[in-house]
Amino acid sequence: MCGIVAVISKKAYGFIAKDLQIFHELLYVDNLRGDDSTGIIGVNKYGDFYIDKAALDAHDFLKEYGSSCSSLIDMQKDGVAVIGHNRKGTVGKISDETAHPFVANDHFAMVHNGTLYNHNELSQTDVDSEALTIHLEGAINDPNYSIDKL
Repeated sequence: MCGIVAVISKKAYGFIAKDLQIFHELLYVDNLRGDDSTGIIGVNKYGDFYIDKAALDAHDFLKEYGSSCSSLIDMQKDGVAVIGHNRKGTVGKISDETAHPFVANDHFAMVHNGTLYNHNELSQTDVDSEALTIHLEGAINDPNYSIDKL
């Protein structure tokens, strides 16, 4: 199974260095839940998000991307949330592209923990979480969406 961690800031000025250090430590410890890939999404107070992800365990990911993550750099000024995901691949190959988070239509992003074996009924993708992302983004933007469409 995968693991998900997050840190949320209620401050008007984003995160302080200690907040981001705590996030790094959470992501590192969460590697126990999944060591096939690691990803981070940072969300700022304007609703913009930044993503970094790679087919690396959390230790190697933080060593390679830690201080240069675009998902974290902007968070020190305007950040409201950082979410980390450690993937244990169950459905779909392991690669940089199949690491979480997934993005649909450049404005909806998510991470997911769990396994959907019927994911191709939602969207034709290799990874179940990507299918779920595409499906949920479509449902949110469809005023006529009904659970009966599943």
